[in-house]
Amino acid sequence: MNNTFDFGRFARLYRKHTVEHFKSYLLSAAVLAGLLLVCLGFFWYTHGAKLSIRDQANPFVFFYLACGTIFTSLTFSYLSQKKEAIPALMLPASHLEKYLVSLIYTFVVYQLIFIGIYFAVDGFLFALGAPFEKSENEMINVFAPDQKIYLVFLLFALLHAFAFWGAIYFEKLHFIKAGFVVLALCFFITFINNMLLNAFIKADTNKGIPFTGANITENGKHYYVYLNGGGFMLGIAVAVAVITVLLWVTTYFKLTEKEV
Repeated sequence: MNNTFDFGRFARLYRKHTVEHFKSYLLSAAVLAGLLLVCLGFFWYTHGAKLSIRDQANPFVFFYLACGTIFTSLTFSYLSQKKEAIPALMLPASHLEKYLVSLIYTFVVYQLIFIGIYFAVDGFLFALGAPFEKSENEMINVFAPDQKIYLVFLLFALLHAFAFWGAIYFEKLHFIKAGFVVLALCFFITFINNMLLNAFIKADTNKGIPFTGANITENGKHYYVYLNGGGFMLGIAVAVAVITVLLWVTTYFKLTEKEV
């Protein structure tokens, strides 16, 4: 039997985790469904049984990111409590297997459950709505190229990686401390971006999102300089993937350092 990873042992560990947390996960899913129903139901009711793309997109993005990062930040909370940490660390399973169970639940299972609940609630409200024209009452498509809502999946991957990292590096207040790290990095990146723009562009520049482009004002005219085509999005996706994987790997090695 491989001491690093054995599929049979991993399957038993995954099943054990599922059985032990099934009730709490089910209750959390019910609460999430209730929150989405209240939020989307409010827009549905106040807009005459209609839901615009924006009315659907805003709750999707907010709850998807907020619930996901909070859930992820709690995944290793048991390690900060000695009574729970001892049996968890002494469990006859490798660090990699324990790590993968947490990663799969917080990254894969969460997204599947959230999307399923969201569209179940959204579809329920659409079924109750009046028969408006499709153009006036269209269900959101998170993968539609024109709506660009799919970009939130990149953001979630990045935030999940930071929350996952914070969950193992901080013993208490995981979500808050990881949030401060993200904010500090945002300020630092913005500072570097502004410094580079001032170094390369001598005109008056209005800084936007870091490393995405620049608003330039010269002789009373405004210009927006940016990379065109799919190259820019590919670069963003690669950068997010690299940072995410690095944080995931760092989290794993930090987990292996945990002792009773």
